[in-house]
Amino acid sequence: MLIIFLMHHTGPIISHMSNEIANEALNFICTLLPDHDFYGICVPWIQQLVEVLLKGGSEMFEVPMELRYNFLYNFQMACPSPTMDTPDQLVVQLASAWDIEVI
Repeated sequence: MLIIFLMHHTGPIISHMSNEIANEALNFICTLLPDHDFYGICVPWIQQLVEVLLKGGSEMFEVPMELRYNFLYNFQMACPSPTMDTPDQLVVQLASAWDIEVI
């Protein structure tokens, strides 16, 4: 709960993390996404991740392919409504940055 509290109160800081810590953060966010209570905390972090990847390229963080797929899958499944534009756009942008085709 302390990590969730820090994530909520610090806001997204993924752009300031080392590759190893960023991967740990992404893995943690991936596990939080299915719980709708934490969805609102995760989205700003995902938005910042997309911004960092679009600016710096997919080489910015060396995210293992399995984590990329799990992350995108959990994010797609967690999106609260198919009519929400922002999460759908984030999924597409993130998949594009990671060279993954989403259906």
